[in-house]
Amino acid sequence: MSVLNSQAITQHQDDQAWKKQQTFRNTVQREFEDDLVQEVAPQVTEWLRLYWQGHTQKAIAKLMDMPTKPICCLRGKIGYPAVWVFARKEALSVG
Repeated sequence: MSVLNSQAITQHQDDQAWKKQQTFRNTVQREFEDDLVQEVAPQVTEWLRLYWQGHTQKAIAKLMDMPTKPICCLRGKIGYPAVWVFARKEALSVG
């Protein structure tokens, strides 16, 4: 009986950790999207959402009704804000 209890407790703890991780991931994702809309452009956020859904650049271009080359440029606009946002969040959590 104690082995079953131990397994149930471990499973519950794993489930709680996974839920906490998913909640944190969703929060960071929303905050990053909000920052992109404010700091870069709404199109960049739309590109990112489609990319996270697993669409290719070509598919994203078609869905956004844009040529492929500007779509690739949108991707490039995410790098700096991503580093800045996460560096800022890290500084806040440390300080």
